[in-house]
Amino acid sequence: LKLQSSPPFALNYFKAPFSAPAAMELSAFNINHGYCEAVVRGLRSGFLGVEDYRRLGTSDTLEDMRSALEESDYGTFLQDEPSPLMVATISKKCY
Repeated sequence: LKLQSSPPFALNYFKAPFSAPAAMELSAFNINHGYCEAVVRGLRSGFLGVEDYRRLGTSDTLEDMRSALEESDYGTFLQDEPSPLMVATISKKCY
């Protein structure tokens, strides 16, 4: 009786999902640039969403745009500017 050898993938099939080297890699994950990544992740939460862009896209006047931005994280961007809001004022605030 001749025994057939098992296919090569069978050896990998029974391994534990996390080997010791992989666990050691996770212990040092992001050790060099962790602070920068945390700052970027925090800033990412302030990005405008789809609904914010929809409100900005349907704005007819600059005052409508100001009110759309007030409902987002950019609410203080044009808060102190007097009415009527001018394009030059927005350009100056962007740069």
